Amino acid sequence: IDFGYRARELSFVMGKGAQEKTEISINFKKFCTGKGYILDLNSSNNSRIYGDDWFKFVSNCKGMLGVEAGVSIFDINGDIIKECKSYLEKNINCTFDKIYNDLLHKYEYSDKNIYYRTISPRIFEAAAFKVCMILYEGQYNQIIQPYVHYIPLRKDFSNIDEVFNIFNDKKQRQKIVENAYDHIIGSNLFTYAKFIKGFDSIIDEFKFCGLPDQDFQKLNRNIAKKKNLYVLKFYLKKILRKFYFIRLFKYLHHNLLFFNK
Repeated sequence: IDFGYRARELSFVMGKGAQEKTEISINFKKFCTGKGYILDLNSSNNSRIYGDDWFKFVSNCKGMLGVEAGVSIFDINGDIIKECKSYLEKNINCTFDKIYNDLLHKYEYSDKNIYYRTISPRIFEAAAFKVCMILYEGQYNQIIQPYVHYIPLRKDFSNIDEVFNIFNDKKQRQKIVENAYDHIIGSNLFTYAKFIKGFDSIIDEFKFCGLPDQDFQKLNRNIAKKKNLYVLKFYLKKILRKFYFIRLFKYLHHNLLFFNK
């Protein structure tokens, strides 16, 4: 397989970021017409691959398409989905572009919207199997860099010829693949051990999120006593039920993604 990809269709209410996950494969197919590439690109639910079959699929691809994970509209209290549902009931067979221009754009670029685009586990899988990544331009938490670890694809496909030229150059493609493997896998910067160490350091700073002293001390005592992540999970659920959920979410989101820096 020259280019592989899997995704699923997501609701309009999740914004442009969610729609990118299906549009990349649809548009990429069009530009591949007549070029002789072997494609396995699909975004339907019944085409999804699970378990070991997914790893076999990835390892059988020379190139893998990808976008940033997450969505671009974060509906905290459910108000947006209600408004979206009402709009769609009045505008049957509405396209995403129409509902976006009429309604959703004001939420995507709102100061109240939480930025929720992040690097995907698929990036790590592709790097581990030494598959060349062709990714929509994005931040990817500044972990990977265009032309170094992946081939960047503009969202309007204006550089598609450049993408094909780089991919077809075996030496250049292999260099990008090796760079990605060495940085993401070989460096040991992104292991579970590293993640837990960073997570522990954030837990030590929970007081800055407004966690009451007695809960913080109880959390530390139980974790130290039982050394059990299930205990941590239990107390985190308790914490997240409290009124400072949004503040805590923003704090964890920022720090968990950047503790490796």
